[in-house]
Amino acid sequence: MVTGDIESRLDESKFSGEYAIMVKSLNSAFSGAIDDLLYSLNVIENIADGNFDIRIKDMPGKKIVLTNSLSKVVTNLKNFNVDINTIITSATNGNMDASMDTEQYSGGWKDLASGINGLLNAIVVPVRESINALEQLA
Repeated sequence: MVTGDIESRLDESKFSGEYAIMVKSLNSAFSGAIDDLLYSLNVIENIADGNFDIRIKDMPGKKIVLTNSLSKVVTNLKNFNVDINTIITSATNGNMDASMDTEQYSGGWKDLASGINGLLNAIVVPVRESINALEQLA
């Protein structure tokens, strides 16, 4: 398993008695951990492919941390996507004051929201100046 063979298991047929029970338990624990890892990687791959509606199953016990972390990533992506689409709709409808509320985000999300606001501002300022110049010309 250390070298990447995630299907590797102990050969239960080589053991008897309590050792066989222990080996079977270890194999079961390995299988469960690998199944959780593969499930998590599948969720991450779906997210990477743009599927923000993927249902994330509740993991048992303390594994709920994994469920919560994956759910948080999906929620953040969904919220960011909604905000961007709202800005696009507003701008398409002529609202040049549309911007993202950067205070609802933190870390890299806040940086992205600020960057989008900066981009919008870089577009809107020259447009407003052009409108102003045309009004004065008229």
